[in-house]
Amino acid sequence: MKFVNSNYSLEDLEEFRDEDGFIDLSKIGLEFTPESREKRGTRERVKNWVDFNGKKVLIRGEVIKNYSVYAELIVEEIANQLGIDTAHYDLIKFKDEEGKNIYGVLSESIIDFDKEELITLHDLIGDESEYEDEDIMEAIEYEETIRYTFTVDKLRERFTKAGYSEDDIENLIREYNKRLIFYLSVVDTDKHSENIAFIKKENSKEIQLGPNYDSEFSLLLERAPEMVDFFVGDNAQLKKEVDVAYPKIGIHVSEENGGLDSMWKDTLEMLCEDDEVYNYYMDTIKNGVDMDIVLQNVEKKIKAPLPNKVKELAKQTYQARNEEIEKILNGETLELNTKSDPYQFLCYLIEQSKGQNIRTGEQIHIGRNMEKQIYDLETDKNNNLDER
Repeated sequence: MKFVNSNYSLEDLEEFRDEDGFIDLSKIGLEFTPESREKRGTRERVKNWVDFNGKKVLIRGEVIKNYSVYAELIVEEIANQLGIDTAHYDLIKFKDEEGKNIYGVLSESIIDFDKEELITLHDLIGDESEYEDEDIMEAIEYEETIRYTFTVDKLRERFTKAGYSEDDIENLIREYNKRLIFYLSVVDTDKHSENIAFIKKENSKEIQLGPNYDSEFSLLLERAPEMVDFFVGDNAQLKKEVDVAYPKIGIHVSEENGGLDSMWKDTLEMLCEDDEVYNYYMDTIKNGVDMDIVLQNVEKKIKAPLPNKVKELAKQTYQARNEEIEKILNGETLELNTKSDPYQFLCYLIEQSKGQNIRTGEQIHIGRNMEKQIYDLETDKNNNLDER
């Protein structure tokens, strides 16, 4: 890959920031080349690599101006508050060859090109050829969604073949699971296998989960401006939208099989069966983010106020998703009205565990099995009534 070279440093670009916070790159005379284009991703966007006086930066943008560019900066600040390694973003604009305004972001490279190699999750696991259960596909209705179990099975397979120890493999997968929890918390709906990566040191066996990057489809900010207006004005509809926003990597379990019939919720419960991952959410993410400070930090960075609707949508979306996560992890998802004695007994056990604050990952798994038994009891009862 060849970089477009600039005599400006990233610090110099502050001189070209406009009143809305966008750095106007048209004023520094950048000329992209076919060789500087990023090979990954879609062809519709401008995606080029630039060397700003020693700093390697990806420039990404498109003609359409929407709010997804702000999502990158907001998620970056959320990650910073939680101590998650993350790419650095800033707002940019420039004119294309036809004179059209392009709006987007610049992001500093997350690797040292001379010493490190970026290996995406897709590089490691490839494509999932087909689902074992066709019903899963029908439930998800999105062809680019990947089963979580496929990703971890492939990762274990690849890392084992590469000679990593069992402990190292489990640690890598646990870090991967924690990152997926984070993506659920910020409603990142485009974290497919190209948008998660590992970093490998040159001439070394050492590998680690890479920083967060490419989070523009988060917090519902990628939605059309009119939809953003609608959600900001109707919190009930926003919560419904948050409830159906699912990840690109996950699992789906029907109610009949003891699940919640929701890809993001079933994925959450499955991830939190590991007590360390459960504790990571409860101890780190649950109370680790102050959205007011997040938004203030973004405004300080771009030296301009964020659009009010962006701030409102980001805050409401983050709050709605994490309130629902807490309900699920506290076992507050069962809504049945059966009055049979076994039902009442099982409900009592579940409520007792909730009341005593002992919802560990293992108990979430136990609780879900108990809830399945309750569901089966309800189904049997209804079937008996139908037969009568």
